[in-house]
Amino acid sequence: MSNILEVERVNLARGGLQILSELSFNVRENHITSLIGPNGAGKTTVFNAISGFMKADSGTIRFEDRVVTGMLPEKLTSKGLARTFQRVRGLPSLSVRDNLVIGAFNHTNSVKAARAQADELLEALQLTEVADANAASLPIGTRKILEVGRVLSTKPKLVLLDEVMGGLGPTEVKVMVEFIRGLPGQGVSVLLVEHHMEAVMSVSDHIIAINRGKNLAEGTPDEIANDHGVIEAYLGGGIDDGIADAEA
Repeated sequence: MSNILEVERVNLARGGLQILSELSFNVRENHITSLIGPNGAGKTTVFNAISGFMKADSGTIRFEDRVVTGMLPEKLTSKGLARTFQRVRGLPSLSVRDNLVIGAFNHTNSVKAARAQADELLEALQLTEVADANAASLPIGTRKILEVGRVLSTKPKLVLLDEVMGGLGPTEVKVMVEFIRGLPGQGVSVLLVEHHMEAVMSVSDHIIAINRGKNLAEGTPDEIANDHGVIEAYLGGGIDDGIADAEA
């Protein structure tokens, strides 16, 4: 089983604070891997380092067996590594459909093909009814779903999903969970950061737990849910939806 992403002994400090320390993990191709940890564990910093928005001080990041440490975000996107952000981005002045069409131009010059792909994503994410609405007019939950669609429209081989279920209602969470579950079958590997622990446990093939920027544990959802070090880190971290809640 091959790895699409390899993070090897990555260190990153800012302002005298060591955020990541000798952090190492792999993401398997066509699998869903989740990165969990208490608040302040360094999860978003990991995403920033992988996606080129922050440069690691040392260590190596490989994507498809190629060293991409410090590579610019736009170049990574063109190679098939894309990410979402906790704070929704996108093009708020354009329609929902046009946000998806523009993303498709990352891999096609055909307007017809871009529109066809956009329509497929609209249906898959249950956004067809708001396809012509201005993106800025949508509630935050719907905008987060659009953010996922916008990133997927670039046809990534690996997508980093950062808190995409925050602000979603129960029905929207179900839609998102089913959508994420289907991505590996479409040739898209997933690295997920999410505080919605019930969703994490239900979609993940493999989970990596970190704390204070260091490796803590990794394994299957069942193994992580019963890992005493992970439980202790969560209870001490003050997360609202902890491991115990996910198992309740």
